[in-house]
Amino acid sequence: MGDLPARLRAEFLRLGAECSFARGNVIVAEGDRTTEVYVLLRGFVRIVNQTAAGDQTMIAIRTTGDLVGELAALDRVPRLSTAIAASAVTARVIDGAWFRAFTAEHPQVGEAVAQSVRAKFRTATRYRVAAGQASVLTRVARVLAQLVDSYGRELSTGILIDIPLPQHDVASLVGAAEKSVARAYVQLRAAGVIRARYREVLVPDVKLLHRYADGDADQPAIALTGSGGARR
Repeated sequence: MGDLPARLRAEFLRLGAECSFARGNVIVAEGDRTTEVYVLLRGFVRIVNQTAAGDQTMIAIRTTGDLVGELAALDRVPRLSTAIAASAVTARVIDGAWFRAFTAEHPQVGEAVAQSVRAKFRTATRYRVAAGQASVLTRVARVLAQLVDSYGRELSTGILIDIPLPQHDVASLVGAAEKSVARAYVQLRAAGVIRARYREVLVPDVKLLHRYADGDADQPAIALTGSGGARR
């Protein structure tokens, strides 16, 4: 929604009412027939699905400016996923019928929503494909690279990912065991690709992170050295 002209964005937000969620609150639930749309104003939201075994697997994360629940509002079928507040969340909730009418009346908004939906499906597909191909190290680097590109905050020391994303959530995204993800984090820290802190990841060199995301780190030419560095 941040890409819309200010007038249209303000008009769109006037459709709804402000609401808030505490960390851990369910915003929408998989299988529900509700059609409200949530525009995130502050905070982070985890998007999860139930597995056949009854566990939850994380498929995406959303933050400021993102929409949650727009697909159910558009096609009026049960919700595909569950959205859970990963931090304190402030949002604008819009009735599904109002949402459909507004996007029909304002093609620029409708196209922005359609573009958002397409981007989400592309990202979800990339996660699924990555889970079955590249090494865990590469898959973790890809997730971090996507978070940097979409949600990173520029600091003098690098790009900060200040999304509360525990390693078990990263494991869900990349389709790997949590222990394997922990080892990948150790490798990335040792190579100077990331500096992991509590609930934050700092990326000092985005180009190096993208080299790992492209799979170059799996090649002997840039294997980790005994001193904890990486050949660049």
